[in-house]
Amino acid sequence: MNTWTKLRTGSWGVRIPCTSKPSIGSSVTVTKRGGETKTVTISAVVYFGNGVALCSIGSSNTTTRKRAANYDRSCADCRRLGRMCKQCEFDEYDM
Repeated sequence: MNTWTKLRTGSWGVRIPCTSKPSIGSSVTVTKRGGETKTVTISAVVYFGNGVALCSIGSSNTTTRKRAANYDRSCADCRRLGRMCKQCEFDEYDM
């Protein structure tokens, strides 16, 4: 039975009793103490040995958002720096 475990990084992972190393990207069903189950995807195998594998899981319920650019995308220097260059930061209020 696959169970939840706390990894050294502080995040939650999965403890899988197995004889062969689990593959990254495979889905496993994890059971809580109360009997509730959840299917998660393995993102990395942290440890494998002694008949058990500890795996980190991919977050399935988080969404990635792009941050709004705070620079002028038409300016080559701003694009290169990833932020406003000195010339674009200057405006009529800086005088």
